[in-house]
Amino acid sequence: MNFQNKKPTKHKKIASPDGNVGVSKRTPKIWVEADLRDLDFDVYYLELGFNKERGKGFLTVARSAIQAPGEVLKELLDKGAALPFDKKAAKLLVEEAFQKTARRRKSITRRCGWAKDRSYVRPDFTVGPRTGTLSLHETAIDREIDSRKGNASEWRDGLRGACLASSYLSFGIGIAYGAPLLAVLGEDEGAIFNFHGESSTGKSLLGRACQSGFARARKNDVATYNLSGPGLDQLCFARNDLVMVLDEEGTAEGNRQKRREDIRKIAFTVPGGRGKIIDKNYRREREMVEPTWRLFAISSGESPLEDKAIGNVRASGERVRHIDIRVPKREKNGIFNRLEGKAKDRKSAAAGHAAAVEAALADNYGVALEPYLVALIQTDPDQFEARVRSLVEDFIREVGADTDAWEQRFAKKFGIVLAGMVLAAERDLAPWTVDHARWSVKRIYRIARRSVVTTEEAANDVLNKLGEALAQKGFIPQLPEGKKLPSKYRGKAIGFRRTHRTLGTIVALDPKWLEEMVGSSAGAIAVRDHFLASGIAVKDSDGNRHPQISVEGFDGKKRARWICFDEATLRSSITAVTSGDEPS
Repeated sequence: MNFQNKKPTKHKKIASPDGNVGVSKRTPKIWVEADLRDLDFDVYYLELGFNKERGKGFLTVARSAIQAPGEVLKELLDKGAALPFDKKAAKLLVEEAFQKTARRRKSITRRCGWAKDRSYVRPDFTVGPRTGTLSLHETAIDREIDSRKGNASEWRDGLRGACLASSYLSFGIGIAYGAPLLAVLGEDEGAIFNFHGESSTGKSLLGRACQSGFARARKNDVATYNLSGPGLDQLCFARNDLVMVLDEEGTAEGNRQKRREDIRKIAFTVPGGRGKIIDKNYRREREMVEPTWRLFAISSGESPLEDKAIGNVRASGERVRHIDIRVPKREKNGIFNRLEGKAKDRKSAAAGHAAAVEAALADNYGVALEPYLVALIQTDPDQFEARVRSLVEDFIREVGADTDAWEQRFAKKFGIVLAGMVLAAERDLAPWTVDHARWSVKRIYRIARRSVVTTEEAANDVLNKLGEALAQKGFIPQLPEGKKLPSKYRGKAIGFRRTHRTLGTIVALDPKWLEEMVGSSAGAIAVRDHFLASGIAVKDSDGNRHPQISVEGFDGKKRARWICFDEATLRSSITAVTSGDEPS
């Protein structure tokens, strides 16, 4: 901006009353660093650069400040600018700065995440075509938390051992890699993944490890449930196209009913992507952007979100938005579920991994997201979107969730996380392998799916039906080893009874019948896992959930796969359900 063709005056330092030279010993200098356009409100600013006693500083002022340079002086002084002591000389220095052309043109926004032209904005960087020309508004930056330390490779290497010992930790960190893909898929609804279980099992550590990929992650850097409505909106907006971490549900205030209502509001507000609607003129006067977002979130607490025993049952819409994931007990090593060996050795290894994570988070944070985003942006847009969709759709099919709309919606959240984890692993930017990512996400998905109360309800319905089948002739006949299914029962029988050499007295059930009963493959898997976890169903000696048993007369192969129940336990469970008691 050349307002005059006037040669700038060379300033001499002016002595202050105490005999020192100026306010600072450094030569005063002010310049227009950038001509700024505010994309949120389509107004313009100037970014002034200036010498400080040590280094440089920057100040953003309204473009109209050109007409009132004297008003800028106080702001410059408050920012630590080295200015002449004499007010007239200082004012003249500002005037001369305004007469010069800005060194560059930039745009600013208060909204983190994806911008136009496949650029991505964070407080400390912008990647994509608008690198260097688009940045976040100063009011949208928390300089302490939105900071960085160390480097991405040390962060990755420091977490690798712990991640390979934990499906939970891998999945938790992976949520940050999946969140930017919501926009790629045009997916406006996010999800909150709620990790619940005993204290000191690694739930909070998991959330902090996730946050460390893009920000500082000390214990006090993570938000808690004790947030006001505006505070929640502000935090979600600041984590747009990324992850918000909420720690410790127990910090929510009020009685049980109030806490339940507050959590329910969070379940719909956070994944829904919109905060409280504020009058447009009111927002503009206060430079407030409409609080909308698209993100994933992590929450944690000791209690599950749903507990049928106390009447806390959620609607299906809440279940798919705020997803419960049970963390193993301390005696089972908490989040470090992949450890093997004696209990004492596993406990020691878990403590070692937790300490390694703490060390990695202290030495390296805020450095993992940028190289991942750069790698994504450098990929051909069409090929990139097709690959992400393929990874998500393949996961949905693999877990059997492609036959029901609710199941698809539920499984898709996990598929998006998997896509991010795979893309990061393929580029050696994550502390896990591709195979480990696939195993971990499938494992966490299955745990989450059977945490839904409808799994227990469906299991009880299945027990009722099995009770009816066992009471009627021909549906589950006794078939000793070597005996064929009688022809008169073919097309009718859904399984058989037998004394097995290793499994004992069993009821073997056709998996296809279970799927038909539950209504989806994913639901059937959840019900089967529920039966296994409760000891009603049994695995074979190799740990197979569907033991292979030789029997003739049923459709399919002679040696087919069956869901096997311990007959005595099954019958007692059926009796408990039909009599109105909970099965043991």
